[in-house]
Amino acid sequence: MNNNQKYYIALGLIISSYLFGTICIQLGVWPYLANFTWFQMLLSAALLFWIEDDSNKIKLFQFFIPSYLIGYLTEVVGINTGLIFGDYEYGAALGVKLFDTPLMIGVNWFIVCFAVNDLLNRLKLHKIIHLLLAAAIITATDYIIEPDAIRHNMWNWFGEDVPLKNYITWYIIFCSISNHFHRSFSFNFNLNITNSN
Repeated sequence: MNNNQKYYIALGLIISSYLFGTICIQLGVWPYLANFTWFQMLLSAALLFWIEDDSNKIKLFQFFIPSYLIGYLTEVVGINTGLIFGDYEYGAALGVKLFDTPLMIGVNWFIVCFAVNDLLNRLKLHKIIHLLLAAAIITATDYIIEPDAIRHNMWNWFGEDVPLKNYITWYIIFCSISNHFHRSFSFNFNLNITNSN
């Protein structure tokens, strides 16, 4: 199987699975699918590694490790102290927990940060613009998904509203992770898709 075939298979799986899950959950057909969000995260990460060129897999893994650890450990401290993001707790939708924090949350941080930074990297922006824009997109994504995430028991806030410091902290942390991406991996990870006969 060549790289083009792997790319299109992975793209089809990701688009169809996200579309199917979104439609079923939003329309209330199979709302319990939200409890398999952890599997969607795992599938997405696995497909990223699967389609990547062998020459880049090690570097992708080298980005996965710090982004996972920063994400997971930040959430562990945040969930158990309330000092980083505010007072919140995780529900059952994101799978198995350790220290009251889903193990898959670090995978989610990796997927989101990789996807946004890889896309912006292709635009060849100035480093500062890249970092600020990457953090802004990721923080905006968090803001947009908050209502659905709360409704489907992914996480819940103890106050009435999501605190402002949640978004400020997200922005700062993702600026840092994006800087690591830009400094260490300033090339296009993804495949160069070409027409093949």
